[in-house]
Amino acid sequence: MRIVIVLALTLACAGPVSAQPFADHGRGELFANLASAHIFRAEDRSFGNPVAIGGGVRLPIARRLGIEVEVNRALGLQAAPARCGILGGCEGTAREGVLDATLATANVYVRFPHGRVEPFLIGGVGGLWTTSVNSVTRMRDGVGVMSELEQRDAGLAIGFGGGVDVRLTRRLSVRPEIRIYDSTAMSRTNLAVIRTAVAVGYRW
Repeated sequence: MRIVIVLALTLACAGPVSAQPFADHGRGELFANLASAHIFRAEDRSFGNPVAIGGGVRLPIARRLGIEVEVNRALGLQAAPARCGILGGCEGTAREGVLDATLATANVYVRFPHGRVEPFLIGGVGGLWTTSVNSVTRMRDGVGVMSELEQRDAGLAIGFGGGVDVRLTRRLSVRPEIRIYDSTAMSRTNLAVIRTAVAVGYRW
């Protein structure tokens, strides 16, 4: 919710500053971001909307075109208790869900400069590394015995998105954005991520 409020305020302020241009499109940028990451598996369930933090670097290669390398990590992911599906009950406990998620991508972005305001589109590929747990139930003397199995996975993440880069000063900018990543390729967990973020950038 806080990310949405910041996004709305940034867009509301974009109009007044758009008439005050900065012309240094050739500067590289270091940035850090704070995000809400909705992690889900399309065919069955969601794993929550944890806070994610990250950062990276942007390098322009033309007036409107640039490349970006970014790493993000979800915080506070927790697995839910697994339910017993055996008539008569189960012994033991287990959890199901994602415990850890790290996303690293290389992207190409296209800017549409308008003074201090630069809407942009972005797309790229990378990897989504996750740790998850799943429940395992085995029958023993007519009673189900529950345990959990930890699984590490790496999937090819393909993503796209867009946002608005608003220049606050010649060096500093704020960038609300939204991106969607699908990592079902080359993955066993088949996860996807919708990330809404606000980044703060410093141009050198």
